[in-house]
Amino acid sequence: MKSTLLVGLLALGLCASARALGPHELLVLANVDSPRSVELARAYMERRQVPACNLVLVSLPAGSTNGLAIALPAFRRHILEPAEAAAAERGI
Repeated sequence: MKSTLLVGLLALGLCASARALGPHELLVLANVDSPRSVELARAYMERRQVPACNLVLVSLPAGSTNGLAIALPAFRRHILEPAEAAAAERGI
């Protein structure tokens, strides 16, 4: 069974104080290979008022996951690195 990343929420950055993150401080990750993942991500963003520019589409190639697990190198390459690059680009 092909596993898909439905929605990953990744908040990057340092918080100087203990406070809730605002919508503009969140990245929402969605698997571009799963229309349902993208649909769910967009619905979440609309409901939580996360700016559309904070959607990060990632691709999980076939075989990169085993059920619900993903190997650390694949996680870094396909999820973490794109999220970090998007956060840096957006100043998050």
